[in-house]
Formats: sequence, C-alpha cells, structure tokens
Amino acid sequence: LPPTVLTEPASQPPLPCLTLRVGGLSWLVVVRPDTRLSHGSVIVTVQDVLAAIYVSLRRHVKAEEYNAMGKSAKAAISRAFWRRVGTDPDQRAKGIRRIDFLCGSFRAQGLVPAQSKDNVW
Repeated sequence: LPPTVLTEPASQPPLPCLTLRVGGLSWLVVVRPDTRLSHGSVIVTVQDVLAAIYVSLRRHVKAEEYNAMGKSAKAAISRAFWRRVGTDPDQRAKGIRRIDFLCGSFRAQGLVPAQSKDNVW
C-alpha cells in the first residue's frame, strides 16, 4: 500500500483506540497508535491496524486454547500448521500460532463496526 494510504485514519470518525475481532477467532486485537509508525499521530491509522493484526496472529497459542477447540477444528488447525511450516524444523519447533486458527483464510475485507460493542470492529 502507498504511504498515503497507510497513514490515513483506520476508522471514520478517527479514533484513538480500536478493538478488533479477526474472523471467528476468540482473541481481541487492541490497536493503539504506534508513534514510531505514525509519527506522533494520536489516531489509529491503517498501518497501525495492519501491524497490530500481524503481531497478534504471530503469537503462540497456549495449550488450553488449542485444547478448547472441537475435534474438527483441531484437525483444520493442524493441517494449516503443517501447510505453513512445511519441512522447516525451526518453524515446527515454534509450534502453533494464531494464524493457524484461520485455517488458510487470509482475505481482509475491511473494518465493520460490531453490532454489540463500542469501538469493537
């Protein structure tokens, strides 16, 4: 994306903080302006959102989070993990990450305000 798009406000009206729910994942992603990225901005920009989602999806999954999933969900997550890591032993050793819970669905369609909560998108 061009720098002019990355520095645009991520929401309308511009907000100082956003909470995102990515797909059907149970984790919420709290997005705040990153002054290193936004050059002192006090509103959440497109770049802040993309960086926060990236960091969140790279986090390791705790055993209890994985174990709370049903049998078919676990199988899909495991397939996504093996597709992602392939034969790389270093990546295998790092284990399942949140990105694997998306099971290969990576398409972003934009931010839509949640029906039930303030500042949750």
